[in-house]
Amino acid sequence: AEYCQRDLGVNGTDSRGDYNKYCHIVAGLVGEGLSKLWSTAEDSGLSQANLAAVNARTGLGSLSSDMGLFLQKTNIVRDY
Repeated sequence: AEYCQRDLGVNGTDSRGDYNKYCHIVAGLVGEGLSKLWSTAEDSGLSQANLAAVNARTGLGSLSSDMGLFLQKTNIVRDY
């Protein structure tokens, strides 16, 4: 909600940390959800230890959030 009031197209973000937080909010949460979905698939090819590691942490800086940030940043770069 904090980014709804800001025009990021004009002023951008305040710092790299702010940019990462924005990307986490708009896509990192999707990355977390997709990681949980994919990790429950029987044919994911991941060992139980790796599945546990993926699901152990959430939030900014977790592997699943990083996947979402990667996807969001790819979309941003593609738009320019």
